[in-house]
Amino acid sequence: MSEMTVETISYSIVVPVFNAAPTLADLHAGLVEHLEPLGALYEIILVDDCSSDESWRIIGQLAEKDPRVKGLQLMKNCGQGAATMAGLAESGGHLVVTMDDDLQNPPYEVPALLRFLEENPGIDAVFGKPRNKQHRYWRRAGSAFINRLSNAMFAQEAGFKLTSFRAMRREIVLPLLTLNSNQPPIGALVSTLTPRIINIEVDHSPRAAGTSGYNLRRLLKVSLSKFLGFSTMPLRLLATLGL
Repeated sequence: MSEMTVETISYSIVVPVFNAAPTLADLHAGLVEHLEPLGALYEIILVDDCSSDESWRIIGQLAEKDPRVKGLQLMKNCGQGAATMAGLAESGGHLVVTMDDDLQNPPYEVPALLRFLEENPGIDAVFGKPRNKQHRYWRRAGSAFINRLSNAMFAQEAGFKLTSFRAMRREIVLPLLTLNSNQPPIGALVSTLTPRIINIEVDHSPRAAGTSGYNLRRLLKVSLSKFLGFSTMPLRLLATLGL
């Protein structure tokens, strides 16, 4: 645990970790490299979602070497959304970034999200929209369909994407933590709290190591949780079909 207080931390970087032992050291080095020039205090919160590899041991090593690193370990595998929420609950930054552990969200793009919020006080959250997604075809096609459905359900502009690479103001994080749900779809929850959200384009890198923890079945489960739990559109559709 760092000795920094909530009042002094400008930026919190929250990373849910699952079987990411090969990428954690590079992720930490990249974040330090690109956050240091900003000249503000920051913290890096790594939340181990009960990994089966050496992730927790490496998080411990990073925390020993760098007092800005906080390591949390969940008692069981709860999923990316729950792990992210656990990290948000421990964060103290005025601006909070969430990102993946596989380096597909490049650390050099983190300052771009932070600067956008600092320069645009009328925006509460900014989501990084990949210029070119480095996923397999089925994953890109599925994401495109889910995003179109999401835009319709949550009255978002066409082309808007809710992604896990996002920056939020503390004023959004605090009420977000009061919304308790199983497999929390954080992007959808943020959109229910404020309409002042926006996309900016960011790079999306190929996966540095390993394979994604999201197969088709898990993606469908998370998507259904979002649509059935945070929109009345399915209920209205069923009522219309019933009539």
